[in-house]
Amino acid sequence: MTHHLNFLFGLERKLADAVFAAGRMTPAGFRCAAKEVLPPEIYDKWAEQLPSAHYRGWKGLEEAARNLHYQASRIFHGDAEAIRAAEDAANAIYGLIPLIKGPRKRPRALHDREWDSLAFCKLCWRLAPSGKATSRRPAYCARHQPRTPEYQQARRLKYDLETVPKGYSSSKKYTRHFAVRSEYTDTFIRIRGQMRGAGSFPDLVARLPCLQAEYKDFLRDAATLLSALLLDVPDPHGKIAAAIPALASDLEEIAGVLLHAEAWLSLQASHPHGGKRDRQGGGPEKESSRQHGTNKGTTRSG
Repeated sequence: MTHHLNFLFGLERKLADAVFAAGRMTPAGFRCAAKEVLPPEIYDKWAEQLPSAHYRGWKGLEEAARNLHYQASRIFHGDAEAIRAAEDAANAIYGLIPLIKGPRKRPRALHDREWDSLAFCKLCWRLAPSGKATSRRPAYCARHQPRTPEYQQARRLKYDLETVPKGYSSSKKYTRHFAVRSEYTDTFIRIRGQMRGAGSFPDLVARLPCLQAEYKDFLRDAATLLSALLLDVPDPHGKIAAAIPALASDLEEIAGVLLHAEAWLSLQASHPHGGKRDRQGGGPEKESSRQHGTNKGTTRSG
């Protein structure tokens, strides 16, 4: 059992033999082995250092060993042999525990955990990694990561930022505090009405003018259009691509994606700069200059 610990000797080796002989690879088993191997007065002083909150864990055992080594000269004041024995015991415990419990398993990369599952982005029609999403941190696609211009633009299209209750700090002014803009809601209602009754993919597309204009080269079938709509963001694990065939085979799923795509494209066309900006210090002159096209050109954000 301990062939991989053959480099140990002295007290560490005795302690390792006691632990592995009884299969005691747990904090409780380690304490039992230590009680058998260490001199009673040394074990008692080590046990006294165990913090109650971590008494049963490896972290608590290591912390107690550090404390025993640090305080040995005070605990056994004037007894050089006991001080040395306490320090040796502390070194043996502290050095052996990592070998018994093994190296800590490194958590999977953040990127891997994020891609455990998919969800639709909260600010467009695209799919986003949602393995780490929460109610406070919803899934956003690569196009709409927080603190990017695209995120700010889409957020202004969806939410009325001026309705944030007074008293909230800027760090708390997030989606759950915002009221959805009536134009956003009305756009979805309007387009849903346009799509009502469509019984096929061509019939759906024929009712969606923004999609026809923006994706005119990808309208031959559902899989082609969904690939164009969903795969313009990174797909490092191929999970978005793998989800497309199932989406493309279900007219209801197709309609859901196309509804959101058409609505967002329509909103973007109406507000090419992302909607009204609430800028402090922006007087009528600044607002007028914005309305009269000071910022020329359009940017398509998801």
